[in-house]
Amino acid sequence: MSNNQHTLVPEALRQRPDLPHNRYQSGSLPMDISGVSVTFGSATKAHTYSAPTGEGDVSRRLRRFALTLTRFQLPKAKALAKRWGVTDSALTATTNIITAKAFAEAFGDDATKGTINPDVLISLLNEPNPKPEVFMKAFSFIDTGVYQQILNGITNPEQMIYMRGVKDDVISHFISGWRWSYIKDINSLTPYRRKEGKRCYKYLASYLDHKSNDGASEFSEAQKSERKGKKQDGEAGRGKAQVAEGDGWFPLFVSKPDLPLNHTGKLGRREIACDEGSVPKYLTRWVTDPERRIYSRKTKSLGAVVVMDCSGSMSLSERDLQQLMDNTAGATVLCYSTGNRADEEHPNAWIVARKNRQVRRLPDFPGGNGCDAPALRYALTLRDTTKQPIVWVTDYGVTGKGDYSSEALVNECKALVKRHGIIVEPNIRTAIKKLTQLQGKA
Repeated sequence: MSNNQHTLVPEALRQRPDLPHNRYQSGSLPMDISGVSVTFGSATKAHTYSAPTGEGDVSRRLRRFALTLTRFQLPKAKALAKRWGVTDSALTATTNIITAKAFAEAFGDDATKGTINPDVLISLLNEPNPKPEVFMKAFSFIDTGVYQQILNGITNPEQMIYMRGVKDDVISHFISGWRWSYIKDINSLTPYRRKEGKRCYKYLASYLDHKSNDGASEFSEAQKSERKGKKQDGEAGRGKAQVAEGDGWFPLFVSKPDLPLNHTGKLGRREIACDEGSVPKYLTRWVTDPERRIYSRKTKSLGAVVVMDCSGSMSLSERDLQQLMDNTAGATVLCYSTGNRADEEHPNAWIVARKNRQVRRLPDFPGGNGCDAPALRYALTLRDTTKQPIVWVTDYGVTGKGDYSSEALVNECKALVKRHGIIVEPNIRTAIKKLTQLQGKA
């Protein structure tokens, strides 16, 4: 702040290493927190901030939020969102959550107090088919007073519980603990700290994308009607110990629920061009292909074993599972997540797809890790052949008993990945893309 208490001066803060300069100019005067923004310029063009200049508590709160935003909004955010495979709205919501958290720590205040009215947003969430964008907007206020007002205003108890669970996951897995320490170092002079901070932004944005789409799908009228009358008995399954506990891990109790739905992946077989055959199919290749591969042959699908980290920082929905099965013939999908304990009554691993069949509904995952390495070792036994790839979908936030992480636990997982050629993907979308590339190479 300058001597004039009503003027915002971000130049007073230390320079950000990833910005070419620290010059700001005033932009518009927003009336609520949704209008507060920062637009980064270039070496010759000043950055622009939008914040009110009034004398009251609300104006002062909005100016402080804009000041915090200049520290935590990522430059070239649209390019980063495209590179990370997340939506612009997810990265914006991520930035708002992080900024509100940093604001609370810096000023001991709630950035949304008196700065926004959530009534319209609550009405949209209570409509029969709420859109993903509506969920995303609501999630952008996680860990603020307004988010609690939103939860109190939702008329569907299941939807309220779902959104409260998202809030709890974000707080416990992203804006606290070691991830929050990296996020706070987003402007560190150490490149490694900045890189890890951006990685946390990426994982949170990906998580919000999943939860927004899942929420819109889960609470649509069509989904509610589809669930009515469906028999669920027998699909939960009981756990049976499969892998020894190991140092620092929970033992793996694998549940094998009923797999009532049949599926046939569209990539089960594919045709590829070759230079031998009886009937030419690709005659144009006689001119365009140096090897003149004008014949075709059908290939077999490799299939795959997908090991899905279903802890709070990750997610898997019925929609994700269906997309995975549609694009990967014969995939076996093993989900794992441990709560406070693991036994036959509280399994921590579930085979949700196997031999062209899959569950109708995914089980409720406890939200912790606890058994990453045992799950990978068990996945090795699920392969039909040694050529079949294993894809591990994880953010590498591995933890053992008591939600405790250590370098030894992480290194154990990395050793398994290296020894057995396990493919690691950060989210289900990149995993589907990778598995699609692998099919037909048998």
